Amino acid sequence: MPALYSVTIEGVTGRGFVQRRGEHGFHRMITGASDGRAVVDGLPAGDYSAHVGQKKAAFGLPGPTTVRLE
Repeated sequence: MPALYSVTIEGVTGRGFVQRRGEHGFHRMITGASDGRAVVDGLPAGDYSAHVGQKKAAFGLPGPTTVRLE
């Protein structure tokens, strides 16, 4: 079983998604909590991008555990 990782995404207003780069069928929907954060669990190692409206962030796992949308 591969290792799975968690990431906290900051700056989430409304709904968006996290997508694994190169795998268009792999994505997770995210919704920001009242503090503007969304936690995504159970992600395998790889390169990802998070998108909410016009804001986005790229990150890799394993890697940083907190990512800020810009």
